[in-house]
Amino acid sequence: MQHRDGAIEVRLHVGASRGGEVDASEDIAAGTVACMVGLCGRRPREEQAQYGGGYGFIERNISREWSSISAMRAALTITALALWTLTSAAQAPAPNTQKPGMRPRPPLLLSEAWKMPPYTGEQTDENTRFSPAVVTNPNLEVKLYGQNAAVVRAAVHEERVDLWNGLASSPVAVTLRDRRNYLDLTDPARLRWIVRTNAIHTLNPVVRLADGRLIVSDRTITTGGEFLSVEIAFSNMRWYALDAAKVIVGTEVRGPDLSKVDEVGLAMLVPGGGHGIAGSANLSNVELFAYPVAR
Repeated sequence: MQHRDGAIEVRLHVGASRGGEVDASEDIAAGTVACMVGLCGRRPREEQAQYGGGYGFIERNISREWSSISAMRAALTITALALWTLTSAAQAPAPNTQKPGMRPRPPLLLSEAWKMPPYTGEQTDENTRFSPAVVTNPNLEVKLYGQNAAVVRAAVHEERVDLWNGLASSPVAVTLRDRRNYLDLTDPARLRWIVRTNAIHTLNPVVRLADGRLIVSDRTITTGGEFLSVEIAFSNMRWYALDAAKVIVGTEVRGPDLSKVDEVGLAMLVPGGGHGIAGSANLSNVELFAYPVAR
């Protein structure tokens, strides 16, 4: 055995076993290999006597110690993987993590779950039309735009009341107005609305600015005939002027100030297709998460 720069070189010269006895060279081999597997300090011949002498001592001890080392390595590997998993989970971004520089998400500012208007007799398209009696939130004012918006009615689907434009012969927009506050619709604001679009009908976000202009976004929403909860962020949109009387799209409006908005809602830019699976939209429960701006 030679030491070279802290390393150990082991040379074994093992003789033949004679009658269960091991000569001096076998003692060296047994002791050296025992050191290699962590048995330094134990007496080779005593261990030989314990395990029956000869090479059996070396083989049995190497097998036993190697099994212990393998088990320890497996345990350490499992522990390391568990720690790595926990560390990765701790470093993963939490849901709703804000973009750098963005204010925290605002709390719920207003919500609406419509109700059926009072009527007598059986429900008809006429006696269930929209009116202020459909609105349940006293702090909320709802406005309808469009030449034929008066025919928008309340209906029940999936045990919720919604507003349906199917009989409107003109484009229609529906907006929400907080009686107490303007709305800050910049980056963190979200509009969450349960809606359904049928056929190739689509919805587009619409807002009325504090200066009175009505504008509509290029962002389109379609649900393929299913009621879905959609969440709208108002950043990175292109906006266009919207004629309040006819709900017709005009020229682009660049850089509108969304930090002080009077109304927010959805526009249906084509007429309804009537009853059945025709072009139409249903607007059900709605929630707005936005910072208020005092009027």
